Amino acid sequence: MKLNIGRSLVAFAIVICIGLIGLIAVNRYILSELKVNGPTYQQIVQGKDLIADTLPPPLYLVEAYMLTNEMTVHPTILDLNTSKLEALKKTYDERKAHWLKTALDQTLAAKLQEDVLASGDAFWAIVYDRFLPASMAGDNDAATIALGDLHTVFQTHSEAVHAFAQLAASSLAATETKARSTDLWFSNLTLLAGAVSILIFLAGLSLFRKRAIVPLTDMKNYMWVLANGDYSVAVPHASRKDEIGQMAQSVAHFRQTAIERIAAKDQLENEEADRQRLEANAAETKAAADQDRVRVIEALTTGLEHLSAGNLGYRIHETFAPDYEKLRTVFNVSIGSLGQTIQEISLTTDSVRLASAEIGAAADNLSQRTEQQAASLEETAAALDEITSAVKSSALRAEEASDMVGQAKTGAEDSGKVVQTAISAMEKIADSSKRISQIISVIDDIAFQTNLLALNAGVEAARAGDAGRGFAVVAQEVRELAQRSASAAKEIKTLIHTSSTQVGTGVSLVNETGSALGKIETQVVQINDLIRAIVTGAREQSASLAEINAAINQMDQVTQQNAAMVEQTNAATQGLSGEAVKLDSLVARFDTGAASRETRLQNQAPVAASPSSRPAQSPARALGAKVASAFGLGTTSAAARQDEKWDGF
Repeated sequence: MKLNIGRSLVAFAIVICIGLIGLIAVNRYILSELKVNGPTYQQIVQGKDLIADTLPPPLYLVEAYMLTNEMTVHPTILDLNTSKLEALKKTYDERKAHWLKTALDQTLAAKLQEDVLASGDAFWAIVYDRFLPASMAGDNDAATIALGDLHTVFQTHSEAVHAFAQLAASSLAATETKARSTDLWFSNLTLLAGAVSILIFLAGLSLFRKRAIVPLTDMKNYMWVLANGDYSVAVPHASRKDEIGQMAQSVAHFRQTAIERIAAKDQLENEEADRQRLEANAAETKAAADQDRVRVIEALTTGLEHLSAGNLGYRIHETFAPDYEKLRTVFNVSIGSLGQTIQEISLTTDSVRLASAEIGAAADNLSQRTEQQAASLEETAAALDEITSAVKSSALRAEEASDMVGQAKTGAEDSGKVVQTAISAMEKIADSSKRISQIISVIDDIAFQTNLLALNAGVEAARAGDAGRGFAVVAQEVRELAQRSASAAKEIKTLIHTSSTQVGTGVSLVNETGSALGKIETQVVQINDLIRAIVTGAREQSASLAEINAAINQMDQVTQQNAAMVEQTNAATQGLSGEAVKLDSLVARFDTGAASRETRLQNQAPVAASPSSRPAQSPARALGAKVASAFGLGTTSAAARQDEKWDGF
């Protein structure tokens, strides 16, 4: 959708409002982030630093008082504690000077100077004027008296420090409270200013639309009227003194110009008749000028004929018309400059011919070196091909070994599973044997009970006499049957016990077999990991050698291209030498004072390139032989064949 000026202005107002709101938010954020760097923050920092300095050390002289007491008890550390006291005194003086120069609250400054610093100065005066001199002189009595005075002064100093710390903390809390209230006031003021700015901007936007957009719309409609060819309507808003009025005045000027253009059309037709009359007069003047031009052309033609014949000494002495006199002067000067240029071209042609001869000799030497370099690169590429093949073969064999180890690992895992199944079966057999033993024990008990019952039955049958004789026979048979069952149960129990013992032995042996297979499986896994590492290394070496081989082949191709370019350069040099000779023959047509050119050619001769810079033999052949011998390959015959090829080349 295309936006007109009114819509564009509304969109611009919306963007400006959003930007202003964002500006207010950013301003508030910056104020909240940077307010710590204001004067209030500096007062807070100074208050905290002041509290920190009044605590031990440097302005609170606890450590110094302890050192003096220690020197009294242990005179052997006099020198050490003296140096410590000097350092503490130096720090005390520095911080004292700092706080005396710092602009503090009057109450804090007075409390600091009158109580803390005054008692501190009195303490240091006793230390340096009385205590240290007495201690260094070995006067223990004087040192003890001075130490007693130090104790009194230190107590006064300690009370002053604690009172000052409380006063500084109270002042710091008051400053922080004031800073928070000030920050809140400025934040609210910023929000109010932003709201007022938005209202002012919206009011200005409405006024701008009334003062600018509406008159511009009227001007647009009026210009459509002018475009339709109606010049009778007056221009609106032409009486205004602002930019809209200037625009209306410009449109009024355009309207007046269009009206005048219509009136000037008739005047133009009258001027056309006058122009034709003036052209007739100009034709007569041109005919006279043509006669002078013909005479000038004839003179210039004669001069150019002498120039084409190689006569650079010809000059035009005939005087031309004033309009063409400069042409005669320029022609004579040009002939002289051309003679000098021809002489310089002759000298340059000699230099080019000699330089082309030198370039040709150097190109021949470069061609030989390029051929030798190509041979060396070919040998290097052949050696790297053999090395790559050997590394690939090693990688394939390592992969085959890895596959075989994997199969062995699978077999060991299957054997372990079979052993675990056998162990489970043995355990089940042992459980079954235990159950059978229990059943046999029950059968044995039953046989024993049956035997007792049969014996009791036999006794009762004997008591019964003839009436119980048949029952006695049956009881005897049952007793014998019970005895046979008991005997059979005992034999079965013995066999089951023997079988259980053997099954236990088999379970132990199978467990040992499973442990052995587990160890074998672990070792097979380790071997497989090692072989996989070897395979990975071989693959990486193969990839690296392939990249090197590709780079060598690319260098070989570039060298071959260089050799071709050298041949092209040599051919171009020969062509340049021929062109120089041809140019020399063309220059010889002109008489330019080149009688000494043969002498100059005799003194200059091309210098042939020295063949002493023959390149050394490439080390690729020795490197290929070493690597190939490490992989069990022979490269002597291949190198010999490459030598024969390049000798033929």
